[in-house]
Amino acid sequence: IAYEVAECLIQTSLRGVDSHGIRLLPHYIRIAESGRINKKANCSFNQTSPTSGIYDADHTYGHAAASFGMKEAIKMADNSGSGFVVVKNSTHFSASAYYALQASDQDMIGFSSTSTSSTMVPTRGKKPFLGTNAITFSFPCKGEGPVCLDMATTQIAWNWVLKAKAEGKKLDSSWAINKEGLPTDDPNKAIGLLPAGLHKGYGLGLVVEILCNILANQPYGKNVSDMFDGDLSDKRFLSHFVGAIKISNFIDIELFKNSLKNMITEI
Repeated sequence: IAYEVAECLIQTSLRGVDSHGIRLLPHYIRIAESGRINKKANCSFNQTSPTSGIYDADHTYGHAAASFGMKEAIKMADNSGSGFVVVKNSTHFSASAYYALQASDQDMIGFSSTSTSSTMVPTRGKKPFLGTNAITFSFPCKGEGPVCLDMATTQIAWNWVLKAKAEGKKLDSSWAINKEGLPTDDPNKAIGLLPAGLHKGYGLGLVVEILCNILANQPYGKNVSDMFDGDLSDKRFLSHFVGAIKISNFIDIELFKNSLKNMITEI
């Protein structure tokens, strides 16, 4: 478990996503000391079909839970062409790319997503309801690292607001919402975040909430506890949804990777 946490944070910072990398280590230590993290977690995996399963994290670190879930998804994909795992009773898992990239390292398409604290203000709304709800896809490419889309479904992740606040800086644009329901670039006045791409980001965030929270029968919306505020001994009951798809079941893997490389070069 400790290895997965360390590996995720280091890889995330090395990829330049400092908001979700090493800077969060003090928080992860605090929640271990506070009791939120189950130090003697009894994690379990229940494979419900050749291509699906449920991973119960028993309140261990989300980094380990999602990584173990992805490893099971990869095994199923190798045997049956695809594998999808819902992870429940988990905690914050840092950067979503860490899990999707594991599938691409095995010549598969990787997918990962997660529920988070209520932060996104729905389109035409004034108060947060959905989380920032990261959604990630990863594809292996010839001669270089995978093509990876890792995005919050809000314009920015909440950790970027906290980073700007800690550094005494403004946000790059008015991507947050203040208590009057108006856009703001002041991290000190932010109470929520705008969806990415207006109503389209709201729709994507809703899809992630369904795939993670509803599918795992976990708390959703305003019922998801906060990461930093409140009692740090409270369990969070976060959920993730990860998956892997075996590319060679559709197309020769080398042809796929070469074609993707050609497209990237043209772009």
